[in-house]
Amino acid sequence: MSKRRWIRTSSLVGFFVLWEMISSLGLVNPLFLPAPSGILLTFGKLLKSGELFSHVSISLYRGLLGFLLATVIAVPHGILIAWFRTVEDLTNPLVELFRPIPAVALIPVAILWFGIGNLSKIVIIAFACYFPIILNTISGVRQVDVNLLKVAKLFGANRMQVLTKIILPSAFPFIMTGLRVGLAVALILLIVTEMIGARSGLGLMIIEAEYTFKTEKMFVGIFTIGFIGITLNEVMVRVEKRATRWKREIRSVSF
Repeated sequence: MSKRRWIRTSSLVGFFVLWEMISSLGLVNPLFLPAPSGILLTFGKLLKSGELFSHVSISLYRGLLGFLLATVIAVPHGILIAWFRTVEDLTNPLVELFRPIPAVALIPVAILWFGIGNLSKIVIIAFACYFPIILNTISGVRQVDVNLLKVAKLFGANRMQVLTKIILPSAFPFIMTGLRVGLAVALILLIVTEMIGARSGLGLMIIEAEYTFKTEKMFVGIFTIGFIGITLNEVMVRVEKRATRWKREIRSVSF
């Protein structure tokens, strides 16, 4: 184990050991802060009964579908805005009009239009994720090196070749940053929408556990959504590193 990994692991272990000690010594009412051992025991029970898997699966479905919907709309739209002034003039005012509106404020509208089922949550999540993704995409495309575009034009590259060979690879790190921010936003809105109006999901599990004073169960839901967020972010980081390996290889070349 490397030194950095050992330090990170030690900090986590130390945090939970200290938490367990505080709870075991009775310094805090377990109703407000249960011991990690109790949370872990409750996690095992929920996992064994299948209840946790049921909530996680429906939450992942809503969250990822909303995130993917935002991605397939925002990335092409961002490229078009950055590349074509006409598209920018036509659509950018609408983006700037809706961008300051908190997605949470639209939850009642979404419930009114689509009910408390999956569709209202997916739409709200997609709306919230759309803006960090499109803004980072626009920024990435506009920061492409002009000299690369000139060289491509000099060698007779068409628009599609410029897009696939220069624009997208150069803007990819910015797009991935937008996607990672959008993913975090998706998880936040997922829990909020499920707390406000849902029949299942981690948000519902957390809020119902709070209402019935099942604190261990509430913390199981909180840590589960945290673990999901860490896992998905790590996947995206690995995808970005693999896709941008060529940049590191160029930097490593010495002249």
